[in-house]
Amino acid sequence: MQSPVSVILGYTQTPLLPLRTPIQRFKLLLIVASTIMAAVLLVHAFSPQGLSARELAIHALMVWAGFLLGMTLAALAVVIAPVFDHDRPTVGLLWLISALGFVLGILIVGAFDRIGTLAPVAAKATSLHGSHSMLLRLIPVWALATAFLVRTEVLRAYESRLAAFEAPRKPRPPGDDEQAMVQLGSGKSAYSVRLATILLVNAEENYCRLVIRDNGNPTSTLVRATLESVAASLPPSNFVRVHRSHVVNADHVERLRRRGRRFFVVLRGVEEDIPVSRQRYKEVVTRLEASS
Repeated sequence: MQSPVSVILGYTQTPLLPLRTPIQRFKLLLIVASTIMAAVLLVHAFSPQGLSARELAIHALMVWAGFLLGMTLAALAVVIAPVFDHDRPTVGLLWLISALGFVLGILIVGAFDRIGTLAPVAAKATSLHGSHSMLLRLIPVWALATAFLVRTEVLRAYESRLAAFEAPRKPRPPGDDEQAMVQLGSGKSAYSVRLATILLVNAEENYCRLVIRDNGNPTSTLVRATLESVAASLPPSNFVRVHRSHVVNADHVERLRRRGRRFFVVLRGVEEDIPVSRQRYKEVVTRLEASS
C-alpha cells in the first residue's frame, strides 16, 4: 500500500505527452488567464453599483493581460531555468508554471493599476470589491481551472499512450524463464503450472479460472484461491492486473482495443476481450511499455 506522499509525488511526475510544444502549453495558460478574467467579469456584472460597460471592459482587459503576461513569464522562466526538464512536461511542472504565473499576474495587475489612464478605473473597481476580497475569490477560480485542465491533459496523455498499443504487438521471443513453474493455491488444492503457458486469470468468487495454452488451443482450469493470492504468486514483470477480476500475461497481449471511452486487452488465441478498468489503465499502459 503506497503512502499518500508517494502517491502525490508519483502523480506530479506524470508526463503530459500532448504538451510537448511551447504553443500547446501557451494555449493552456491562456485558458487559465481567460477563466480568471471571466470570473472578474461575473463579479462586477452582478454588482449593484457596478462599473460602466467601458470601465468593465478596461478592467477585464487589465486583469486578462496581467495574468496572461504573468503566465507567459512563468513559462519562460521554467524554460530558461536549468533545473527543470522542460522538454518533458509533467503535472508538477504545469502546476508550478500556473502557480508562479498567478503570483506574477497579481503583481503585474497591481502595476497596471498605477498607470495614469488606468488608475481611476482600478481605484473604482477596488472600492467596489476590495483588493483582498477579489484576491480570495480569484484563488479558488485559478485552482479549479488549473486542476480541470491538468486532469484533462493527464487523461489525454494516457489515452495517447494506450492508443499506441492498438497496433498488433509482436510475440515476445522465448527467454531463459520459459520453463519456470509456479504453484498456485495451497494444500490439496495446490496447482503447479508453467508460467509461460498462462494467458489469463479470472476471479470466480473463492476460485480463480486459469486460461492456459500449451502447444494447442487454450484450456481452462479452476484453482481454489483468491485472485489476490494468485496475483501475489505471479511475477510482476510478466503479469498485469488490468481489472479487479482479471490478471493477464503481458507476453501474450496482442493489442489494446478502444471502444468509445473504454479499453480492452486482446490476448493471442483468446476470443474474449478483457476489460481494462479506469482505475488501472494508467498502470496497465506503463507495465505494457516496460514489457515491450
